[in-house]
Amino acid sequence: MARIREVVRGVDPALPITALSPLGDELGEALSQERVLARVSGLIALMATVLAATGVFAIISQLVTARTRDFGIRTALGASAGHIVGHVLRGVLVPAALGLVAGAGLYWLASRWLEARLFEIRALDPVTIGAAAIALLTIAMLGALLPARRAARVDPVIALRAE
Repeated sequence: MARIREVVRGVDPALPITALSPLGDELGEALSQERVLARVSGLIALMATVLAATGVFAIISQLVTARTRDFGIRTALGASAGHIVGHVLRGVLVPAALGLVAGAGLYWLASRWLEARLFEIRALDPVTIGAAAIALLTIAMLGALLPARRAARVDPVIALRAE
C-alpha cells in the first residue's frame, strides 16, 4: 500500500488518497450478501434433502407394510432375500430415474437464464450435474434400503397367518 501511495503522489501530489484497500477486500465486501444467501440456500437444500429421504423412507415403509403378504408368498415360493430387496429398490429407482431425466431436461431449458445469474460459474457444468444426479439416486436408495431389508425378513408363515 505504501508503494502505491508513493506512485500516486509521484504522479500528482495534490491528489487525495482517502481509502486504499486490496481489490480482494473490496470484492469480498461487495459479495458478502451473496455469500450469506448462498449459505442459506445450502442449508435449505440440506433440509430439503433430509425431508426427501424421510419421505421416501415413509412411503416405501408404508408400501412394504401393505405388501407383507405378497413378500411372504414370494419368500415361501423360493425368492431369496436379495431378490426381494432388489424388487423393492427397483420400485424406487425407476421413478427416481424418470424424475432425474425430467429434471435434467428442465434444467437444460433453464440453463441460459441461470447462466446470466451465476458469478464465474457455468450453468451446464457436467461434474456438478453428475454429482447432483448421483446424490439424488443415493438418497432415494438410502431412503428405501431399510424398508427393503425389512421386506426381505418377512416370515412367510406369519405373513400368511395375518390374513
